Amino acid sequence: MNSLGTKIGENSVSRSNPWLPQTAVIREIVSEVKDVATYELALTDPAAAQAYRFQPGQFNMLYV
Repeated sequence: MNSLGTKIGENSVSRSNPWLPQTAVIREIVSEVKDVATYELALTDPAAAQAYRFQPGQFNMLYV
């Protein structure tokens, strides 16, 4: 708990910091054309999925 009485924990920090890694699963892989595929990903933590706010065209770092 911090000096303001707010509980500080790993989950509360990870949801508010987009630079911390989150685990996801690949739900679907769609072959678009030769050597190009679309991956549908889903975050495994429901709270992280709810807090996820990136939109198409924005910078997003993903590691597979």
